[in-house]
Amino acid sequence: MTRLMSVALLVLLAASSSTSADALSDRWTKFKAGSFVKIKTTAKLSGEEMVEESKFTLTEVTADFYALKIETSMGGNALPVTDVKFPLTPSAAQDWTWEEKGISELELDGQKMKCSVRVATSSDKKSLWTVWITEVGGAPLEVKSEKKLVVPGGSRTETSAVIKLSESVKIGEKEVACWVKTVVLEIEGQKAESKVWESRDMPGLVVRSEQKTSSGALVMTTTREVVEFEVK
Repeated sequence: MTRLMSVALLVLLAASSSTSADALSDRWTKFKAGSFVKIKTTAKLSGEEMVEESKFTLTEVTADFYALKIETSMGGNALPVTDVKFPLTPSAAQDWTWEEKGISELELDGQKMKCSVRVATSSDKKSLWTVWITEVGGAPLEVKSEKKLVVPGGSRTETSAVIKLSESVKIGEKEVACWVKTVVLEIEGQKAESKVWESRDMPGLVVRSEQKTSSGALVMTTTREVVEFEVK
């Protein structure tokens, strides 16, 4: 199980790190306190299986942070409840300088769409991040991202791309309109490839994800799915 948990850390990175701070800023803050999601995560590695069930409840939103109450059980055993505050201002370690680079045309889900291109450089000038943004459903959507990070002791590459602009996912009796994207993260000989369903109507943004993570000869598959949610 230790191997399973260590490789799972790469999966967590792949689920969120390829999206810029601007794109993530309202994944919780647009909702009111009391909104929640219940998520089931199933990971399999070398015959081992880990099932985790979590409930994330929004408890507070301010100009500086939002707070979540996190209740988790693993294998039917409840873990200690945690309350976590997430800052809405970037830390020094995530300091990027952004520039507008004009308009570029991309083909998305069989449609040609004009996207604004933004390029960021890290404070140490070693890392580069490019994003493509267009309007989908009346709001900006980051449809492509390429990040090359140089970090102490190595490097990391992260890429994501929207492959489908509209797909419905059923959760209980509710139909949730999503877009679908792929995410690839490579770091220190490990690789995580994901397919992710996201929706602006979902607290936390992610509705479902399917991931394959490789670390040497080890391969882990992970499915993360919202099984219940409520919007206040």
